Amino acid sequence: MAANDPFLGLVPTICQDASVNYLVARAAHRIALYQSPQKYLAAALERGTSVDAEVLSALLSLSSGTERTIHALPAKLRKAGALVQAAAAHPPQGRSEDTAQAIERATALLQCLEMWGAGELKAAVQYAETRVLQRWPTDFITLRLVCDAHVILGQAEEYLKVTREVEPFYRASAKRVHPFVLGMLAFGLQEVGDTASARVVAKKSLRTGVKDSWAVHAVAHSLTSDGQASRCLQYLNATADIWQAADLLAEHIWWHAAVSHVDVCKPYRALNVYDKRLMNGRGDTRTLTENLVSEIPTTAFALSDAAGILWRLYLQGVDVGSRAKAVVRGFLLGGHETSDVWVFTTCHFMLAALLAGEDAVQQDILRSLRAANGGGNDVSFIKEEAGYPICLAMLRHREGLHAECVALLQGVDLTLIGGSAAQRDTFCLTLLDACVRAKSNPACLALTKQRVADSPSSPLSWLIRANAEAGNAEGGAFDRSVLDAPAGSPREELPTSVLVARKLEADADRQVLGGSLYSLAKRWTRKHSRPPAAQRAKL
Repeated sequence: MAANDPFLGLVPTICQDASVNYLVARAAHRIALYQSPQKYLAAALERGTSVDAEVLSALLSLSSGTERTIHALPAKLRKAGALVQAAAAHPPQGRSEDTAQAIERATALLQCLEMWGAGELKAAVQYAETRVLQRWPTDFITLRLVCDAHVILGQAEEYLKVTREVEPFYRASAKRVHPFVLGMLAFGLQEVGDTASARVVAKKSLRTGVKDSWAVHAVAHSLTSDGQASRCLQYLNATADIWQAADLLAEHIWWHAAVSHVDVCKPYRALNVYDKRLMNGRGDTRTLTENLVSEIPTTAFALSDAAGILWRLYLQGVDVGSRAKAVVRGFLLGGHETSDVWVFTTCHFMLAALLAGEDAVQQDILRSLRAANGGGNDVSFIKEEAGYPICLAMLRHREGLHAECVALLQGVDLTLIGGSAAQRDTFCLTLLDACVRAKSNPACLALTKQRVADSPSSPLSWLIRANAEAGNAEGGAFDRSVLDAPAGSPREELPTSVLVARKLEADADRQVLGGSLYSLAKRWTRKHSRPPAAQRAKL
């Protein structure tokens, strides 16, 4: 049975116990499937002598990026390091070459983790690439570590480069793992804007029959980037049997479904996905009992997605109720203090705190980001150059100081906080909204026109353009009261661009948008007023 696992034997191992090596390989396989590896990893760790299991455990401990895991890292490194030294002092008989390679790999990974824990993120990634991946290009766990680090650092080009470099090695000597690498390559392609190639590569992975949820995820991203939200919903319906089995990724793909509903201007459907899927059916909370708290997600990934959706809905004029308070509670329970290593998480924590009205938390976040000035490492630089101005801009937007929000966001390189382009789009949408509301902002029309040019099939992009045109002509943002329909209202079924078009017609304000834009809105009215049941997405 052990010999049949495709992840067994990809890298040299120190442990001679075949059953332990099988458990570690199974954990790696679960990681590739974006399923929890804890069952197999815990069983391997119980043996107490597997260096590979200890190193893998240390690698996984950094996935949350919280201050707690960083503080716990030295103890994990000491334990794994002691095992490596013991193996080096007493190598197994007859395996001296394999053991030497395994010790070299484990030592390099532990050094990489030490750099990461010290905040030297870029140096840690470069070290892992040069000292491990160049020597063992089919080391899938290190590949995942490096690629996840590039996402955390917002380095799309580097992500694509490393996956392109190792892909031929998997194609030649690790064919059963190759589809997972294709899924990673597809994600890199769409992050640099090559969405068509991304879909080709992702579908090549899925045609092998491997249930690669990351490949599905890459296709969802590519469709979102192209503004094809309706197609994204249809695709997620068609591939639900693949991605819903990935317990570590399914919630995020539900986030993509919610984002797609926002993009087609159906915010209350997005809110329904949020309540039922992203927050375990506990999204709309009036009181937080102990039983409820235990069901709130506490991972940085899930909570950031939840906060991002709530903020997008807020920008659409939707009352999110007490939902943000549950998200703030989740951040606190999960140990995501205001000094998280991943600044992306901190920025989303700020969104939840603003929506929940948690003034003390907001000030703590800003204070911790200011305190990072001059820290001398990558994390301090990111907090100073991106984290602080972004969080302050979100505060200014919430305070109604939209011109200040625009000035702050226009001076920030959003890629510094990491995450995907789709996730960072929350802050781009905030910039556009602030531009519209700032009245006669010179950047407003240019930004909104570019948005439409980048995603001409997106109703939300056209709505933003309509608001910009109306605001530019009348000295203020367009009336968004049409968005406040309660859940279940018939008007909820119509794209907001249709409602805007009808309001313009009723107010005899055709001249505000101009002929071409108004005509497009009218075409949306004719096409989408009552879409056939077969065209409606299930999500």
